Amino acid sequence: MSARRARLLGALLVAATLAACGGSSSPPDAPDTTATASATPEPLGTVAGVDLATEQFDGIEQHGNVLGDPDAKVTLVEYADLVCTPCAVYSQDVLPQVIEDHVRSGDVRIELRPIGIAQEWSTLAAQYAWGAAAQDRMWTFAKLWWANQRDETTDYVDDAFARRIAEAVPGLDPDQLVDDSRLAETRAQHDDAAQAFLTQQLDRVPAFAAGPTGGELEVLDLGETGAQASRALDHVIAAF
Repeated sequence: MSARRARLLGALLVAATLAACGGSSSPPDAPDTTATASATPEPLGTVAGVDLATEQFDGIEQHGNVLGDPDAKVTLVEYADLVCTPCAVYSQDVLPQVIEDHVRSGDVRIELRPIGIAQEWSTLAAQYAWGAAAQDRMWTFAKLWWANQRDETTDYVDDAFARRIAEAVPGLDPDQLVDDSRLAETRAQHDDAAQAFLTQQLDRVPAFAAGPTGGELEVLDLGETGAQASRALDHVIAAF
């Protein structure tokens, strides 16, 4: 990524309002993610949510950042931050019904686009998730990260935390994930997702857009419950 592009992206991110995630009126300056976060969090211990994640994603394809049939007629995009508390709530309380009702049936594919906008350390967390995507395990990794998420105002994001989560994901190589998180192409994936988020004039996470696969996506309000989200997608599916 060029220095000019980095400055442009940083300026765009500073313009975003994130009241729905941590109550921050504006995000902090763009972080330096070339080094491990300086804070040393307490040991994670047993990773929570492993059985739940296994059950939720069992038998569903994962390709890069996509969950579900790549050829599903409808695409749902989720913009999220691994450090963001409301994103963890959506992962736990809202999306499971969407996955069960629409992804498992093959009607909908979901693209998860992690971005770093809640805290200075959010971008590094997002890059870990994109690193998991390189091994087709982003969704399981993100699910377990959110299940073990800490106070978003505390900088707990580092290689040790990411490795501990990755170790609990079947088929995910923790060392490769950490290495991939630092690649230029991984940072570019994050930056492209952040650019798309702002281009769609979104200002908080989690945020969603949906439409025909390969076609134009429009911002979608999924509501606050799994049932509301499932009904919202029913309308999108019926339109195509």
